[in-house]
Amino acid sequence: MLTLLTLLLVSQNDSITPLLEKGQLVLVEQTKDGKFSSATGIVLIHAPAEKVWATLIKMEDFKDFMPKVVTSEVLKREKNQMQVRFVLDVPGPDTDYTIRYTQDPVKRTLTGAWADGDLEGSKWFWTVEPTSDGKTLLSQKVSVK
Repeated sequence: MLTLLTLLLVSQNDSITPLLEKGQLVLVEQTKDGKFSSATGIVLIHAPAEKVWATLIKMEDFKDFMPKVVTSEVLKREKNQMQVRFVLDVPGPDTDYTIRYTQDPVKRTLTGAWADGDLEGSKWFWTVEPTSDGKTLLSQKVSVK
């Protein structure tokens, strides 16, 4: 929903475009008692959506260009499903978890659910949305339990 709102703002009002041109925007949500609930990040990429989608679904390469990703290993890939193990470099012990993703290549979405390791019960959602000027809005929402 947040990415759709951003897409509307970008297409109808250029006031948010300068912010996205400077880098990603992040919305952090918390529970009523102030604990972290979820975060949604949006970035404007100067590349067509097809290229961004192809890069996103090749998660075994995340370790090569994503900050703090130490390991990105595709454990299983079949049809529109893949299981990916990540290790993130964070203060204290690294975070090590596996996500089971379902791809929708037509909508260019990835829906992920915890499969193993740390962050039990967490969910991930990626969207790749083309803009009218040939760029791409990439968003990710992470809901941590």
